[in-house]
Amino acid sequence: ILCNFATSNRTLCHSLAHWISGPFLHYVNDFEAQSLKDIEHLIQPIADFVIFIQDNSLTQQSKQELFNQILYHSNSSSVSELVERLHLLEITNTNEITSICSKIILNQPKAVKDYLIGKRRVIRYFVKMGSQTSNNRIKESTLIECFSQLLSDIKDKQSL
Repeated sequence: ILCNFATSNRTLCHSLAHWISGPFLHYVNDFEAQSLKDIEHLIQPIADFVIFIQDNSLTQQSKQELFNQILYHSNSSSVSELVERLHLLEITNTNEITSICSKIILNQPKAVKDYLIGKRRVIRYFVKMGSQTSNNRIKESTLIECFSQLLSDIKDKQSL
């Protein structure tokens, strides 16, 4: 499975190899694995993980958390069960994202005021709040876009 995946999707494969190798080597070191026999129980879960992330929306942080869960807490749970239990699936519903961002804006009047007087860097603060609120389940670029639009709408209403 992994060999077929690697030849069919080189870009994703390189990306995976970059951030999977570190945690995997830590795991091997932590458990003092001496041979492939010591880690063979991970082969199928890792293959399932690669297939799952290829077909589903997960943020980078969620992928890393899921991979660590597979390494250190691998049991009878399937990858999809782990994702469900850990609430890792990316939030992509526009209405849900807008609702989250709107609530954050309503609860941060000082930051909104700072934005309105020209402090554009406050967007980073809002994005951080959005990431925390969603448990890193919304892509940063999506949060930037949503907060920018909502704050721009507020600014437009004030200038009327």
